[in-house]
Amino acid sequence: MNAYQENIFGSYTPRTAFAETPVFNTPNPKPLEPDVEFVEEKRAGVQPPPDTATAYSAPKEKKFREKAQEKMESILNARTFLAVAGATVLLAFYIYNVITINRLAGESEVLKKQIEDARSLNVELESKLKSLQRVEQVTGAAYEKLGLRYKTEPPVELKLEK
Repeated sequence: MNAYQENIFGSYTPRTAFAETPVFNTPNPKPLEPDVEFVEEKRAGVQPPPDTATAYSAPKEKKFREKAQEKMESILNARTFLAVAGATVLLAFYIYNVITINRLAGESEVLKKQIEDARSLNVELESKLKSLQRVEQVTGAAYEKLGLRYKTEPPVELKLEK
């Protein structure tokens, strides 16, 4: 066991190697060694078989290029260009409308806030006006500012002669 396996499994040691355990009741003729490293084989200079090299001849490449060019020309015709241009114009119009709607919604919210502020100020001013119109407030201001007071003598009744 290497250090990594010891960290994972601790001091556990398996009773049998994995290769010794039968699979589908088929015994392994030779158990695997515990620390076998698999080495990848590298091939140097691998070439395709000679018969496939002739498959890529010049006439077939030329036909392939001609077919590809025909497909590109069919894709890049005037009708396709107009369709793409029309879709682009519609997309630009849609984006412009979305931006305009968002701007107007923002302006609407600002105006609604201004209206709400004006209403709250109006309510505040109305309550202040009502408090200033009360009799107690008027008589107090008349006495302090103008020197007016309540009449202590009873009122005189005037008779009109006919």
